[in-house]
Amino acid sequence: MLIKCLGPVARLSFGAATAATALVSTQARAEFGVQLPTKQFDDRSLDLASDAGFSFIRQGFYWNTTEVKPGVYDWSFYDTVVDKLRSRGMHAYFTVYGGNNLYDGGGLPTGGASQKAFLRWLAAAAEHFKGRGVVWEIWNEPNVPRFWGGRPDAVKFAEFSARACKSIRDVDSGAEVIGGALATRNQATFLRPLAATGCFSRIAIHPYRGSAPGTFLGDLPKLRKAYPGVDFVLGEWGYPSGGPRSVTRDVQSVYAAQMMAVGLVSGSKATVWYSLMDRDANAQDRESNFGLVDHAYRPKAGYAEISDFLHSVKGWSVAGTCSGVGPGAHAYLLRNGNAKFAVLAWSDGPPRPLRLSLASPKGAAAVSINATVKPVIKPVEAGAVTACAAWGN
Repeated sequence: MLIKCLGPVARLSFGAATAATALVSTQARAEFGVQLPTKQFDDRSLDLASDAGFSFIRQGFYWNTTEVKPGVYDWSFYDTVVDKLRSRGMHAYFTVYGGNNLYDGGGLPTGGASQKAFLRWLAAAAEHFKGRGVVWEIWNEPNVPRFWGGRPDAVKFAEFSARACKSIRDVDSGAEVIGGALATRNQATFLRPLAATGCFSRIAIHPYRGSAPGTFLGDLPKLRKAYPGVDFVLGEWGYPSGGPRSVTRDVQSVYAAQMMAVGLVSGSKATVWYSLMDRDANAQDRESNFGLVDHAYRPKAGYAEISDFLHSVKGWSVAGTCSGVGPGAHAYLLRNGNAKFAVLAWSDGPPRPLRLSLASPKGAAAVSINATVKPVIKPVEAGAVTACAAWGN
Protein backbone atom coordinates (compact mmCIF):
# COMPACT_ATOMS: atom_id res chain seq x y z
CA MET A 1 0.00 0.00 0.00
CA LEU A 2 1.25 3.45 -0.83
CA ILE A 3 -0.70 5.47 1.69
CA LYS A 4 -0.44 4.40 5.28
CA CYS A 5 -3.64 5.64 6.88
CA LEU A 6 -2.68 5.49 10.53
CA GLY A 7 -4.96 5.69 13.52
CA PRO A 8 -5.92 9.00 15.14
CA VAL A 9 -3.58 10.53 17.68
CA ALA A 10 -4.70 11.61 21.13
CA ARG A 11 -4.40 15.24 22.18
CA LEU A 12 -1.31 15.91 24.28
CA SER A 13 0.14 18.85 26.14
CA PHE A 14 3.85 19.48 25.77
CA GLY A 15 6.55 22.00 26.50
CA ALA A 16 8.28 24.55 24.32
CA ALA A 17 8.13 23.95 20.59
CA THR A 18 9.05 25.73 17.40
CA ALA A 19 6.72 28.68 16.95
CA ALA A 20 3.69 27.35 15.15
CA THR A 21 2.78 28.86 11.81
CA ALA A 22 -0.79 30.02 11.31
CA LEU A 23 -2.51 27.98 8.64
CA VAL A 24 -3.54 29.55 5.38
CA SER A 25 -5.37 27.33 2.91
CA THR A 26 -3.30 27.00 -0.25
CA GLN A 27 -6.02 26.10 -2.71
CA ALA A 28 -9.47 24.96 -3.63
CA ARG A 29 -9.98 21.29 -4.45
CA ALA A 30 -7.24 20.02 -6.75
CA GLU A 31 -7.76 17.83 -9.81
CA PHE A 32 -5.49 15.14 -11.18
CA GLY A 33 -5.25 14.06 -14.80
CA VAL A 34 -3.16 11.95 -17.13
CA GLN A 35 -1.94 12.32 -20.70
CA LEU A 36 -3.58 9.96 -23.20
CA PRO A 37 -2.59 10.41 -26.86
CA THR A 38 -5.34 10.06 -29.45
CA LYS A 39 -3.71 6.90 -30.87
CA GLN A 40 -4.09 5.17 -27.49
CA PHE A 41 -7.67 6.25 -26.89
CA ASP A 42 -10.00 3.30 -26.34
CA ASP A 43 -12.26 1.87 -23.65
CA ARG A 44 -9.45 -0.13 -22.01
CA SER A 45 -7.21 2.91 -21.57
CA LEU A 46 -10.12 5.04 -20.35
CA ASP A 47 -11.08 2.41 -17.78
CA LEU A 48 -7.48 2.29 -16.54
CA ALA A 49 -7.45 6.07 -16.14
CA SER A 50 -10.83 6.17 -14.42
CA ASP A 51 -10.07 3.25 -12.10
CA ALA A 52 -6.80 4.92 -11.05
CA GLY A 53 -8.73 7.94 -9.78
CA PHE A 54 -7.90 10.50 -12.47
CA SER A 55 -10.66 13.03 -13.08
CA PHE A 56 -9.62 14.18 -16.55
CA ILE A 57 -7.63 13.24 -19.64
CA ARG A 58 -5.19 15.62 -21.33
CA GLN A 59 -5.17 15.06 -25.06
CA GLY A 60 -4.11 16.86 -28.22
CA PHE A 61 -6.90 18.63 -30.12
CA TYR A 62 -5.66 18.79 -33.70
CA TRP A 63 -6.66 21.32 -36.34
CA ASN A 64 -5.52 19.22 -39.31
CA THR A 65 -7.69 16.20 -38.39
CA THR A 66 -10.86 18.23 -37.78
CA GLU A 67 -10.68 20.55 -40.80
CA VAL A 68 -9.67 18.51 -43.83
CA LYS A 69 -11.60 20.76 -46.22
CA PRO A 70 -11.58 24.56 -45.84
CA GLY A 71 -14.37 25.66 -43.55
CA VAL A 72 -15.74 22.13 -43.03
CA TYR A 73 -15.34 20.86 -39.46
CA ASP A 74 -15.64 17.28 -38.24
CA TRP A 75 -15.79 16.97 -34.44
CA SER A 76 -16.92 13.32 -34.37
CA PHE A 77 -13.76 11.84 -32.85
CA TYR A 78 -13.64 14.40 -30.06
CA ASP A 79 -17.39 14.07 -29.48
CA THR A 80 -16.68 10.41 -28.72
CA VAL A 81 -13.82 11.37 -26.39
CA VAL A 82 -15.96 13.84 -24.44
CA ASP A 83 -18.96 11.50 -24.22
CA LYS A 84 -16.93 8.49 -23.08
CA LEU A 85 -15.16 10.58 -20.45
CA ARG A 86 -18.40 12.08 -19.14
CA SER A 87 -19.94 8.61 -18.87
CA ARG A 88 -17.09 7.78 -16.46
CA GLY A 89 -17.44 10.99 -14.45
CA MET A 90 -14.38 12.53 -16.12
CA HIS A 91 -13.79 15.47 -18.44
CA ALA A 92 -11.51 16.48 -21.30
CA TYR A 93 -8.49 18.79 -21.13
CA PHE A 94 -7.84 19.53 -24.79
CA THR A 95 -4.47 20.91 -25.89
CA VAL A 96 -5.10 22.87 -29.08
CA TYR A 97 -2.04 22.09 -31.15
CA GLY A 98 -0.75 21.79 -34.68
CA GLY A 99 -1.01 23.64 -37.95
CA ASN A 100 -3.00 22.76 -41.04
CA ASN A 101 -1.49 22.22 -44.49
CA LEU A 102 -4.58 23.79 -46.03
CA TYR A 103 -3.21 27.15 -44.88
CA ASP A 104 0.31 28.50 -45.35
CA GLY A 105 1.93 25.06 -45.25
CA GLY A 106 1.11 24.22 -41.64
CA GLY A 107 3.04 25.21 -38.51
CA LEU A 108 2.05 27.55 -35.71
CA PRO A 109 -0.40 30.04 -37.29
CA THR A 110 1.13 33.30 -36.08
CA GLY A 111 -0.39 35.51 -38.77
CA GLY A 112 -2.02 35.96 -42.14
CA ALA A 113 -4.65 33.69 -43.65
CA SER A 114 -3.60 30.71 -41.52
CA GLN A 115 -4.25 32.54 -38.26
CA LYS A 116 -7.63 33.84 -39.42
CA ALA A 117 -8.64 30.31 -40.41
CA PHE A 118 -7.31 28.93 -37.13
CA LEU A 119 -9.29 31.42 -35.05
CA ARG A 120 -12.49 30.63 -36.98
CA TRP A 121 -11.89 26.91 -36.42
CA LEU A 122 -11.18 27.37 -32.71
CA ALA A 123 -14.28 29.51 -32.17
CA ALA A 124 -16.36 26.84 -33.90
CA ALA A 125 -14.85 24.18 -31.65
CA ALA A 126 -15.54 26.20 -28.51
CA GLU A 127 -19.14 26.75 -29.61
CA HIS A 128 -19.61 23.05 -30.38
CA PHE A 129 -18.25 21.82 -27.04
CA LYS A 130 -19.73 24.59 -24.89
CA GLY A 131 -21.29 23.28 -21.68
CA ARG A 132 -19.61 19.86 -21.89
CA GLY A 133 -16.86 20.36 -19.31
CA VAL A 134 -13.98 20.86 -21.74
CA VAL A 135 -10.86 22.71 -20.57
CA TRP A 136 -8.95 24.38 -23.41
CA GLU A 137 -5.16 24.74 -23.48
CA ILE A 138 -3.45 26.81 -26.17
CA TRP A 139 -0.53 24.92 -27.75
CA ASN A 140 2.12 22.68 -26.22
CA GLU A 141 5.63 23.77 -25.22
CA PRO A 142 5.92 26.66 -27.70
CA ASN A 143 9.33 27.51 -26.23
CA VAL A 144 10.73 24.27 -27.72
CA PRO A 145 11.72 24.57 -31.42
CA ARG A 146 10.17 21.27 -32.54
CA PHE A 147 6.79 22.21 -31.06
CA TRP A 148 6.95 25.74 -32.44
CA GLY A 149 7.94 24.51 -35.87
CA GLY A 150 10.93 26.84 -36.04
CA ARG A 151 12.62 29.38 -33.80
CA PRO A 152 10.37 30.22 -30.82
CA ASP A 153 9.31 33.83 -30.38
CA ALA A 154 7.84 34.76 -26.99
CA VAL A 155 6.14 37.96 -28.10
CA LYS A 156 4.57 36.40 -31.19
CA PHE A 157 3.32 33.49 -29.12
CA ALA A 158 1.75 35.78 -26.53
CA GLU A 159 -0.03 37.72 -29.28
CA PHE A 160 -1.22 34.51 -30.94
CA SER A 161 -2.34 33.02 -27.62
CA ALA A 162 -4.28 36.13 -26.62
CA ARG A 163 -6.20 36.04 -29.92
CA ALA A 164 -6.86 32.32 -29.51
CA CYS A 165 -8.09 32.82 -25.95
CA LYS A 166 -10.39 35.65 -27.05
CA SER A 167 -11.83 33.54 -29.86
CA ILE A 168 -12.92 30.98 -27.26
CA ARG A 169 -14.23 33.51 -24.76
CA ASP A 170 -16.23 35.35 -27.43
CA VAL A 171 -18.45 32.28 -27.79
CA ASP A 172 -18.09 30.85 -24.27
CA SER A 173 -17.31 33.54 -21.70
CA GLY A 174 -17.15 31.03 -18.86
CA ALA A 175 -14.69 28.67 -20.54
CA GLU A 176 -11.60 27.48 -18.72
CA VAL A 177 -8.69 28.53 -20.96
CA ILE A 178 -5.13 27.58 -20.05
CA GLY A 179 -2.14 29.38 -21.52
CA GLY A 180 1.51 28.51 -21.80
CA ALA A 181 2.08 24.78 -21.51
CA LEU A 182 5.70 25.86 -21.17
CA ALA A 183 8.77 23.66 -20.98
CA THR A 184 11.49 24.67 -18.53
CA ARG A 185 13.84 26.17 -21.16
CA ASN A 186 13.43 29.94 -21.65
CA GLN A 187 10.37 29.72 -19.43
CA ALA A 188 10.70 33.20 -17.95
CA THR A 189 11.03 34.75 -21.42
CA PHE A 190 7.64 33.32 -22.38
CA LEU A 191 5.91 33.77 -19.03
CA ARG A 192 6.24 37.55 -18.89
CA PRO A 193 4.28 38.39 -22.07
CA LEU A 194 1.79 35.56 -21.47
CA ALA A 195 1.00 36.78 -17.97
CA ALA A 196 0.47 40.28 -19.35
CA THR A 197 -2.32 39.19 -21.71
CA GLY A 198 -4.82 38.92 -18.85
CA CYS A 199 -7.03 36.47 -20.76
CA PHE A 200 -6.12 33.09 -19.34
CA SER A 201 -7.73 31.32 -16.41
CA ARG A 202 -4.33 29.85 -15.55
CA ILE A 203 -0.90 29.27 -17.06
CA ALA A 204 0.52 25.77 -17.40
CA ILE A 205 4.14 24.87 -16.81
CA HIS A 206 5.92 21.54 -17.33
CA PRO A 207 8.41 21.19 -14.46
CA TYR A 208 10.29 18.09 -15.64
CA ARG A 209 13.43 17.39 -13.64
CA GLY A 210 15.86 14.62 -12.79
CA SER A 211 15.47 15.15 -9.05
CA ALA A 212 12.60 14.19 -6.75
CA PRO A 213 9.24 15.92 -7.36
CA GLY A 214 9.40 17.69 -3.99
CA THR A 215 12.26 19.86 -5.22
CA PHE A 216 9.70 21.78 -7.29
CA LEU A 217 8.25 23.16 -4.06
CA GLY A 218 11.50 25.08 -3.63
CA ASP A 219 11.02 26.69 -7.05
CA LEU A 220 7.42 27.70 -6.42
CA PRO A 221 7.99 30.75 -4.16
CA LYS A 222 10.26 32.28 -6.82
CA LEU A 223 7.59 31.79 -9.48
CA ARG A 224 4.91 33.36 -7.32
CA LYS A 225 7.11 36.30 -6.43
CA ALA A 226 8.03 36.91 -10.07
CA TYR A 227 4.44 36.56 -11.32
CA PRO A 228 2.06 37.72 -8.57
CA GLY A 229 -1.55 36.94 -9.26
CA VAL A 230 -0.80 34.20 -11.81
CA ASP A 231 -2.34 30.80 -11.08
CA PHE A 232 -0.07 28.01 -12.31
CA VAL A 233 -1.08 24.48 -13.20
CA LEU A 234 1.32 21.56 -13.48
CA GLY A 235 0.19 20.75 -16.99
CA GLU A 236 2.58 17.91 -17.83
CA TRP A 237 5.26 16.07 -15.90
CA GLY A 238 6.58 12.56 -15.44
CA TYR A 239 9.55 10.22 -15.15
CA PRO A 240 10.49 7.58 -17.77
CA SER A 241 11.32 4.04 -16.67
CA GLY A 242 13.58 3.24 -19.63
CA GLY A 243 16.11 4.83 -21.94
CA PRO A 244 18.70 7.57 -21.22
CA ARG A 245 18.23 9.72 -18.10
CA SER A 246 15.53 7.40 -16.80
CA VAL A 247 14.70 5.88 -13.42
CA THR A 248 13.84 2.32 -12.44
CA ARG A 249 10.21 1.26 -12.34
CA ASP A 250 10.38 1.21 -8.54
CA VAL A 251 11.65 4.79 -8.42
CA GLN A 252 9.06 5.81 -11.00
CA SER A 253 6.35 4.41 -8.73
CA VAL A 254 7.59 6.42 -5.76
CA TYR A 255 7.93 9.60 -7.82
CA ALA A 256 4.44 9.13 -9.28
CA ALA A 257 2.86 9.33 -5.84
CA GLN A 258 5.18 12.14 -4.73
CA MET A 259 4.31 14.13 -7.85
CA MET A 260 0.60 13.91 -7.10
CA ALA A 261 1.35 14.99 -3.52
CA VAL A 262 3.28 17.99 -4.86
CA GLY A 263 0.34 18.84 -7.09
CA LEU A 264 -2.02 18.69 -4.14
CA VAL A 265 0.01 20.92 -1.82
CA SER A 266 1.37 23.36 -4.42
CA GLY A 267 -1.92 25.15 -5.00
CA SER A 268 -2.14 23.89 -8.57
CA LYS A 269 -5.75 23.49 -9.72
CA ALA A 270 -4.66 20.65 -12.01
CA THR A 271 -1.73 18.24 -12.14
CA VAL A 272 -1.08 16.01 -15.16
CA TRP A 273 1.06 12.86 -15.16
CA TYR A 274 2.74 12.13 -18.48
CA SER A 275 1.71 9.54 -19.61
CA LEU A 276 -0.88 6.79 -19.03
CA MET A 277 0.73 4.27 -21.41
CA ASP A 278 4.15 3.57 -22.84
CA ARG A 279 4.39 4.56 -26.49
CA ASP A 280 5.78 1.17 -27.61
CA ALA A 281 7.99 -1.74 -26.49
CA ASN A 282 11.34 0.01 -27.10
CA ALA A 283 12.99 -0.11 -23.67
CA GLN A 284 15.96 1.94 -24.93
CA ASP A 285 13.91 4.95 -26.02
CA ARG A 286 13.29 7.45 -23.24
CA GLU A 287 10.18 8.92 -24.88
CA SER A 288 8.57 5.48 -25.09
CA ASN A 289 8.66 4.73 -21.36
CA PHE A 290 6.80 7.44 -19.43
CA GLY A 291 3.70 5.28 -18.98
CA LEU A 292 2.10 4.02 -15.78
CA VAL A 293 1.18 0.96 -17.83
CA ASP A 294 3.17 -0.60 -20.65
CA HIS A 295 2.19 -0.57 -24.32
CA ALA A 296 0.25 -3.85 -23.81
CA TYR A 297 -1.94 -2.39 -21.01
CA ARG A 298 0.02 -4.16 -18.25
CA PRO A 299 0.27 -1.90 -15.17
CA LYS A 300 3.69 -0.99 -13.84
CA ALA A 301 4.28 -0.47 -10.12
CA GLY A 302 3.57 3.23 -10.58
CA TYR A 303 -0.02 2.60 -11.59
CA ALA A 304 -0.90 0.99 -8.25
CA GLU A 305 0.99 3.62 -6.26
CA ILE A 306 -0.57 6.62 -7.96
CA SER A 307 -4.01 5.01 -7.77
CA ASP A 308 -3.62 4.37 -4.05
CA PHE A 309 -2.62 7.97 -3.45
CA LEU A 310 -5.43 9.49 -5.53
CA HIS A 311 -8.11 7.40 -3.85
CA SER A 312 -6.66 8.14 -0.40
CA VAL A 313 -6.73 11.93 -0.83
CA LYS A 314 -10.15 12.05 -2.48
CA GLY A 315 -12.26 14.60 -0.62
CA TRP A 316 -9.26 16.24 1.10
CA SER A 317 -7.84 19.69 0.42
CA VAL A 318 -4.83 21.47 1.86
CA ALA A 319 -5.43 23.52 5.00
CA GLY A 320 -1.84 24.71 5.38
CA THR A 321 1.85 23.98 5.69
CA CYS A 322 3.66 22.59 8.73
CA SER A 323 6.75 24.76 9.16
CA GLY A 324 10.23 23.82 10.31
CA VAL A 325 10.38 20.22 9.07
CA GLY A 326 13.77 20.78 7.45
CA PRO A 327 15.14 20.29 3.93
CA GLY A 328 14.06 17.19 2.03
CA ALA A 329 10.97 16.58 4.19
CA HIS A 330 7.42 17.77 3.60
CA ALA A 331 4.44 18.00 5.95
CA TYR A 332 1.01 19.55 5.37
CA LEU A 333 -2.36 19.74 7.08
CA LEU A 334 -5.32 18.38 5.13
CA ARG A 335 -8.99 19.02 5.79
CA ASN A 336 -12.09 17.30 4.43
CA GLY A 337 -15.72 18.32 4.10
CA ASN A 338 -16.50 16.96 7.56
CA ALA A 339 -14.03 19.40 9.15
CA LYS A 340 -11.66 16.54 9.97
CA PHE A 341 -7.90 17.03 9.78
CA ALA A 342 -4.99 14.83 8.76
CA VAL A 343 -1.24 15.21 8.25
CA LEU A 344 0.29 14.41 4.86
CA ALA A 345 4.04 13.85 4.99
CA TRP A 346 6.82 12.41 2.87
CA SER A 347 10.58 12.58 2.41
CA ASP A 348 12.64 13.11 -0.73
CA GLY A 349 15.23 10.67 0.62
CA PRO A 350 15.74 8.55 3.76
CA PRO A 351 12.83 8.28 6.24
CA ARG A 352 12.46 11.29 8.54
CA PRO A 353 10.68 10.87 11.88
CA LEU A 354 8.75 14.10 12.47
CA ARG A 355 7.15 15.52 15.60
CA LEU A 356 4.58 18.18 14.90
CA SER A 357 2.87 20.72 17.13
CA LEU A 358 -0.78 21.42 16.29
CA ALA A 359 -2.59 24.39 17.79
CA SER A 360 -6.37 24.51 18.12
CA PRO A 361 -9.03 26.07 20.38
CA LYS A 362 -9.08 22.77 22.30
CA GLY A 363 -5.42 23.13 23.18
CA ALA A 364 -2.10 21.86 21.88
CA ALA A 365 -1.61 18.43 20.35
CA ALA A 366 1.51 16.52 19.37
CA VAL A 367 1.69 14.27 16.34
CA SER A 368 4.50 11.88 15.49
CA ILE A 369 4.74 10.72 11.90
CA ASN A 370 7.44 8.92 9.94
CA ALA A 371 7.93 10.72 6.64
CA THR A 372 8.96 8.07 4.11
CA VAL A 373 9.49 8.31 0.36
CA LYS A 374 5.93 7.03 0.01
CA PRO A 375 3.51 9.75 1.16
CA VAL A 376 1.83 9.01 4.47
CA ILE A 377 -1.52 10.33 5.69
CA LYS A 378 -2.27 10.33 9.42
CA PRO A 379 -5.66 11.48 10.79
CA VAL A 380 -5.47 13.78 13.81
CA GLU A 381 -7.91 14.63 16.59
CA ALA A 382 -7.18 18.20 17.49
CA GLY A 383 -10.34 20.14 16.83
CA ALA A 384 -10.11 23.02 14.36
CA VAL A 385 -6.35 23.18 13.78
CA THR A 386 -5.10 26.75 13.44
CA ALA A 387 -1.32 26.23 13.26
CA CYS A 388 1.25 23.50 12.67
CA ALA A 389 5.02 23.38 13.19
CA ALA A 390 7.77 20.84 13.74
CA TRP A 391 9.40 20.65 17.16
CA GLY A 392 12.45 18.82 18.48
CA ASN A 393 13.33 17.36 15.06
